[in-house]
Amino acid sequence: MNPQIITTDGEELVVLPRRDYDVLLARLGDEEAEDRMTVRLVDESRRRIARGEEGFVQADASGRPVLGGPDGFDVIVLHSMRKAWKISQRELAEAAGITQGYLSDIEAQRKTPTADVVTALVRAMDRLRPNG
Repeated sequence: MNPQIITTDGEELVVLPRRDYDVLLARLGDEEAEDRMTVRLVDESRRRIARGEEGFVQADASGRPVLGGPDGFDVIVLHSMRKAWKISQRELAEAAGITQGYLSDIEAQRKTPTADVVTALVRAMDRLRPNG
């Protein structure tokens, strides 16, 4: 974060880049800011893909999505994929056999899914993916 501090009439004002402001709002639960961040992250990923710097989603040998990196399951990848693929939380939760509330808690990092739930989410995303 790279804020600019402006002092006027003895009061300090903090100016943030829009991205930093949206990150703060998203962490506070603002869904519109979260949506803007998702769109921004997807756009940034697409630019990196176009430059050959990364793949949008890692895939296993059969082409199935792998939701995670070297350290394992990544809820940010899950959330970004779900939003980019226009899959609702209710739709994914139903396909994975969990409640929408539990999925919401997973995506908000309030709860950590079990290995069985991670497997169910990966399989559900595989079934729900566009052209999948």
